[in-house]
Amino acid sequence: MTSFFSRHCVSLLLIFVFSIVSTYKLFSPQFYTSHDGEGHVIRMEEFHESFMDGQFPVRIAKRINYGLGYPFFTFNYPLVYYTAEVFHLSGLSFVDSFKALMILSIIVSATGMYLFVSLFFNKTASLFSSLLYIIAPYRFLNMYVRGNVAEQWGLALLPFAFFFAEYSIRKKKFSIIPLSLILSLLILSHNITSLIGISLVTLYAIWRKYSSNEVRSLIRVNREVRSRILRDRTIINYVGSIVVALLLTSFFWLPVVIEAPQTKLSELSYDYRDFFPTVQEIVYSPWGFGPWKPGSIPGKMSPQIGVVHLLMGLCAAGIIAVKIVFKKKIQLSDQMTIVFLLIAIASAFLALPYSRFFWDHMPLLSSVQIPWRFVGYIVLGLSLCGGYIINSINRNTLKYGLFTFLIALLVYANRNHLRVNQYVDYQSPFSENKVIAMSTTSKDEHMPKKAPRIFEVPDQDGDIFPELAGTSTRIIWQSNYHMFNLDLESSAEFRDNTSYYPGWIAKIDGKDTAIQYEEDKFYRLRVSVPDGMHTVEFFLTEPWYRKLANITSVFTIIGLVSISVWERKKYSFS
Repeated sequence: MTSFFSRHCVSLLLIFVFSIVSTYKLFSPQFYTSHDGEGHVIRMEEFHESFMDGQFPVRIAKRINYGLGYPFFTFNYPLVYYTAEVFHLSGLSFVDSFKALMILSIIVSATGMYLFVSLFFNKTASLFSSLLYIIAPYRFLNMYVRGNVAEQWGLALLPFAFFFAEYSIRKKKFSIIPLSLILSLLILSHNITSLIGISLVTLYAIWRKYSSNEVRSLIRVNREVRSRILRDRTIINYVGSIVVALLLTSFFWLPVVIEAPQTKLSELSYDYRDFFPTVQEIVYSPWGFGPWKPGSIPGKMSPQIGVVHLLMGLCAAGIIAVKIVFKKKIQLSDQMTIVFLLIAIASAFLALPYSRFFWDHMPLLSSVQIPWRFVGYIVLGLSLCGGYIINSINRNTLKYGLFTFLIALLVYANRNHLRVNQYVDYQSPFSENKVIAMSTTSKDEHMPKKAPRIFEVPDQDGDIFPELAGTSTRIIWQSNYHMFNLDLESSAEFRDNTSYYPGWIAKIDGKDTAIQYEEDKFYRLRVSVPDGMHTVEFFLTEPWYRKLANITSVFTIIGLVSISVWERKKYSFS
């Protein structure tokens, strides 16, 4: 490890410097306006509240969406919120935790890209690729315009996934733990990015394993040889890494798979039709801070790729075309560049309306929701192309000169993207109101499918039917536990104004009772209560499938720790 840092210290130092330059607007003591930034900070505050209530894993936020209880954390990128919670418990405010996550995501992005590209190119080329990956309009769009810290982290971890996949292919003695952990973090970082990212890494691993002439010739020999290849340790390691990653993150994705059909998430399935940019918009469009809308609207956000990145792609394609035309030997670095150039081209196709047929007929693709999200993967592919160009130059004087010129051009081309729209003094919305109307998502899509939307705060003490049957008073209100005192003159129905979510159970005077949520028009917690004075309690528990998922994750962690200790002892004595 020490020798690695000594060999790469200059590159790593420059990565750190340019990461700080890219994020320096975040060092203001104030917050800044963005599309999702405030929502993330509100959810960080809600996550902390739920965590302190004893939820683990954290599933539900209690104060957003009119205080109905909103299971945002069940369905979305837990890595961001658990990391933010660590920052907050360490003393940072929620706003500073958000900023720290953004800054760290840029450093991790550049470092991962550098490590991956350095497996194929020289240090200067690797450094150039890493800087191309962070000094890009789309990365500034996520950071300063959209405020999408989760997608930033998904893109940050993706190069590490490529790095460990490549490492597993090259090394005969390779532990599956590093790749499993990176894939796990990718799954937990951003749902859509992990879906696309793991697909790309898997295709890459297959290509790397079966692209050599030796393997291709072996495959043609006979069935026995093909069987031997399929038993290859590299393939077993990669498949094993994916399986372990899925087991490790089962506490997150298994409830999502089971519970998503019960929510309004399906209402988002056709949103992609309004999010196709034009060719001109991804090549160049005026920088703005407004929301995305189809058409030429002044001030709207710009999903452009970047002039320098496009130039790198064209130059790399030209160099490879010349090699092919003149029948020069195609090296591994050339093959790598072709693959990542194809990733960029395929991503560009999927981002544009020409791919509408595939979006309409492939449900998995439509789950991506926003076609211009693929610009992030165009940037990934073209960043490697940039490194390829620098790596193709043998003369150091020319190489360093071109590197310096291109970095200067890169910074200059992005000079207007390194800014925020407006600094503001953030004020927690919970400081004056116990609940807020916004759910922090566009369509309240994590609400029960049958629950109608409301536009006013319901009674915090609950509702009694018939209304004149008695009174109710809320005594305790935590994210995972509610207690009410009821005084009824006759038997009645009592409704806790909390949306039903799998895991809620009810007790009357300490005795279990059925929750009749399906009989309530708002799909809320509702119980039948006899006359008299009673204590009604609601507990958020984990259904059997969530318990199974949690136990699976815990035992996988124990297994990985045990394997790690065993491997350390094994190699120390060998």
